[in-house]
Amino acid sequence: VDAERLNATQYNNQRVLFKDKTPYPDFYGGLTNTFKYKGVELSFLFVYQYGNWIYDEGIQKLNYVSTGFTQNVSPDLMKGWTAENPTNIPLLWNTQMSGRASSRFLYDGSYVRMKNLTLAYQFPNVIMRKMHIGSLRVYMMGENLLTFTKYPGGDPEFFRASGAAANISPGIADITMPQVRTITFGLNLGL
Repeated sequence: VDAERLNATQYNNQRVLFKDKTPYPDFYGGLTNTFKYKGVELSFLFVYQYGNWIYDEGIQKLNYVSTGFTQNVSPDLMKGWTAENPTNIPLLWNTQMSGRASSRFLYDGSYVRMKNLTLAYQFPNVIMRKMHIGSLRVYMMGENLLTFTKYPGGDPEFFRASGAAANISPGIADITMPQVRTITFGLNLGL
């Protein structure tokens, strides 16, 4: 018990507050536009944010192994400390540091994402009259096609699952699925 108390005291004495690494971005926004030429239409939406930081509890969980081995682990554990290479990622297996917050899992959450891209063609009225159709537009639409980020987790634009944690712990990611990349083909037919 005294050793545990001493370890907790040592950990508490080494805490540091990062005032410049908040979960809130310095700025964020989007850029959208639509180009049309002779029935061809191209539209896009890019969204971005800069200056926010993400603490990834999901990656943290995958880097600390319990003695029961009842969980998946990160492949980074294979790069743990060795006598030949002591500068590698420390292997903190079943230690008092297991589950403690560390700046090791703090990442820049800035990103630029192509949220939407649509390419469409509107058939001319002359052709529509011959086919006795009011209008015909064919299109291909893609969502979440590209993301540029340094964040190593699943998705820098994550949403906390639910409950109180969704509101009181912004910038803390867990093991979540990234947003789905979709490609849709369709047509709009007017009679």
